[in-house]
Amino acid sequence: MRIALAALVLIACGCASAPTNAPTSATRAHNVVIIVIDDVGCDLIGAYERHARSLGRPAGLPAPTPVIDRELAGQGMLFTQAWSAPACTPSRARLLTGLHSRANGVGSVIKKEDDGQGQVNVGLSLACELLPQALRASPARYASAAVGKWHLGDARTLAQHPHHPLGEPVGTWFGSYAGSMFNLSAPVESGRNAGYYNWEKTLSVDPARGIALPMDGKAPLVRPMRVPPAENYPTTDTTDDALSLVRSLPEPFLLYVSYNAAHAPVHALPPLVEASFGSGFSNNLRDMVRDLDRHIGRLLAGIDAQTTTVVLVGDNGTESRGLLPPFTAENGKGTLYESGCRVPMIVRSPLVPSHLRGRACDALVEMNDLFATFVEFAGGTLSPSVQADSRSLAPLLRGQTPTVRDHAYTELFHPNFDPTQEPRVLRHSQALRDERYKLLRVTTREHDSLRVEEEFFDLECRGVDTDWFEQRNLLAAPPLAPDAANSLARLRARLDAGFPALVR
Repeated sequence: MRIALAALVLIACGCASAPTNAPTSATRAHNVVIIVIDDVGCDLIGAYERHARSLGRPAGLPAPTPVIDRELAGQGMLFTQAWSAPACTPSRARLLTGLHSRANGVGSVIKKEDDGQGQVNVGLSLACELLPQALRASPARYASAAVGKWHLGDARTLAQHPHHPLGEPVGTWFGSYAGSMFNLSAPVESGRNAGYYNWEKTLSVDPARGIALPMDGKAPLVRPMRVPPAENYPTTDTTDDALSLVRSLPEPFLLYVSYNAAHAPVHALPPLVEASFGSGFSNNLRDMVRDLDRHIGRLLAGIDAQTTTVVLVGDNGTESRGLLPPFTAENGKGTLYESGCRVPMIVRSPLVPSHLRGRACDALVEMNDLFATFVEFAGGTLSPSVQADSRSLAPLLRGQTPTVRDHAYTELFHPNFDPTQEPRVLRHSQALRDERYKLLRVTTREHDSLRVEEEFFDLECRGVDTDWFEQRNLLAAPPLAPDAANSLARLRARLDAGFPALVR
């Protein structure tokens, strides 16, 4: 019987290694499937909506997500305080390196084109070590593949290294790749961008036919994808590729499944896709999430749930145009408020004892922590840099401890930089929180001086007084209560010592 583990995974960008726990019968090497959903915040997931309402938060309007709610949240552990970076590229780099953005060099979104002034915001350095390397180097020696959205290589790097998802030399990172290298873009010859209906797919391997393409530095295959047929719709196509690889990859394997949905452009579903739903729901964005949920169900149906760990994670919060009241549009994707950086993270695993399945876990966790978790499962090793940023979630999944970290950290900065070189950052936004309080700090260079702005919030749930949507900056209405003042001092000291601003 195939051992399959559907999961979201991180990777590591580091040097010398230190051992983690060797695999045992309780933590044997699993196949790993990484599922990333794009621009889908907690507000769009039914299970998170129900949890928030149980705490007294005003009701929102999630998308219909029966598969995620039933098959993942209902059978696994729902992390309610999981932080990512609040934007696409840095969150994916953080996921796949196991490092904070300041350590992997990717703190803002990369674009397919230069900024018009000859400036390029560089992507993920080929010098970084990714999870496929860490798992391949483990005693279990994982095979690997990636499908769907990549968005980690800048245009200039891709011109020199067109197989960027495979690393350098080719095969250093993932063993094969098929999907969109950036956000969905139209084939050059089409003359226009129709998003989900007309897009360009890059392949280093044909998942459907199992045909490996040349990986000798030559350009990969680029295939125009147009809808109809409905099979070319990106969410359908990524799921089809993932299922083909689940059936064909040697075990154990790491499969990174990164969906484009529900990233813009928001659109009506193709007729054949919509026909599978019936009528009764008319919000296009939430229809896209509902369709995504259905395809996640298709993927889960192709994996043995008895021997599979499934982790679902969002790359960042919902975009402002998708946030509906009571959520505030200005606090969504791209910001360090909770609606921008707190993301869905659900783990379904045989490691979770039956009495903990379907439970919510309020422990502070970061996207980075998935890396250490799966390297521990594989009996692999962590570099010292990854050990500093990533904590294994295994004790939480087993119910052995209520917490694995006493604070959570996230950030955005511009521009990106090669982590082997000195950064030249112009703006650095940072957030650090403990169990109750959260400090936001923005550092910018203005001519010959630095400007520092701060906000401070109380995130504790306490009935009608709860600041659900970070509308009350405590620094704007002094004096602070003694416990808040003490927490502010501790968070400031920790931010200064552990995460100094990169602006010089």
